[in-house]
Amino acid sequence: MPAAAPAPTSQAKQSNWGLLEPLRSLLGPLADILESIFTPQIIIFLMGALLMYTWFFRGGSAVTGPNQWSTVQRQVAYEEIWRHEESDLWNWLEERVALDRVQSSIAGSRIKPEDGTQKPLAPHDMQAREMDEAIRVTEERLKALKDAVTRERSKSRTKSPKEEQT
Repeated sequence: MPAAAPAPTSQAKQSNWGLLEPLRSLLGPLADILESIFTPQIIIFLMGALLMYTWFFRGGSAVTGPNQWSTVQRQVAYEEIWRHEESDLWNWLEERVALDRVQSSIAGSRIKPEDGTQKPLAPHDMQAREMDEAIRVTEERLKALKDAVTRERSKSRTKSPKEEQT
């Protein structure tokens, strides 16, 4: 019976690889080496060392939210938002006014197109009410832009005589 005793211990030592069982023959020796190196005590020590490292050597360049930004960082962010909104407004205005068609009609009056026709400034199928709505929205956006520029100028408090007249 002494010969039967080693057989159950060798079966108990073998682990179940599950779905990776086909790779066991290739990765088995590497897994055995890693298993002998990384004991539970070493893994606990490494995790503790990493935790201590993150506590004591926390990076100052970590990305923080707007609530932790300095005044200078906030100002830069607001200026970037302002530039983006202003460029969007100008793009929208240029689309509404159709400057490209105005410029092509001006250039077209000097140089006649091959078929002799010009594009009209407003499409014929646009209703008068649609034009009124477009004009109203454009005026609202221009008023908002004027108010924003006025607020910016009042912050800087540098007014020239020309600015006070307008």
